[in-house]
Amino acid sequence: MISGRYTLRWKTYFDELGAALAEGREPKTFDWFAMEDEWVRTHRSSITKPTGDIIPIARTVLAMIQSS
Repeated sequence: MISGRYTLRWKTYFDELGAALAEGREPKTFDWFAMEDEWVRTHRSSITKPTGDIIPIARTVLAMIQSS
């Protein structure tokens, strides 16, 4: 979801903000609901089952917490 929906949202926002600043105008408004609704309806499903081994990751996080 981070690399899909949110990437689309932030790229759209910052592209428009950059264009507005370059052109000296107010940024356009977006119908975020319509844009995201289309994404939800046309995007493939996200992975719902975990993959990989969580134990090494948990040990790394624990070591970071204990060292701080």
